[in-house]
Amino acid sequence: MPALLLGTFSLQTSSLNRPGTAELFEISRRVRLVQSFEADPSAPVPKVWRKRLGPSAAPDRWARHGRGNWWLIWPDDGELLLALPSASHSSPLDLLFSDELHRSSFD
Repeated sequence: MPALLLGTFSLQTSSLNRPGTAELFEISRRVRLVQSFEADPSAPVPKVWRKRLGPSAAPDRWARHGRGNWWLIWPDDGELLLALPSASHSSPLDLLFSDELHRSSFD
């Protein structure tokens, strides 16, 4: 299943070097499930975005995200995490964990 999701993600460009593709592939090897979603800026902000980004930042980021892909990642243990294309250029993906404990155990 993760390979299909990555294939769909990579169809948007002709290259597997698109930012985030390699990272998603590596992550998918260590988790139970990766779900991809296409954003719809006219739809309400997803609950998981509000939980991870906060009530003021989530609507702004949702509106700026456009119709791009975002992902829910289900680790073998712990809470799901939200993966978004990076808002900065330091990393291709922003991995938004439920708390620091889940971040440290995932790392």
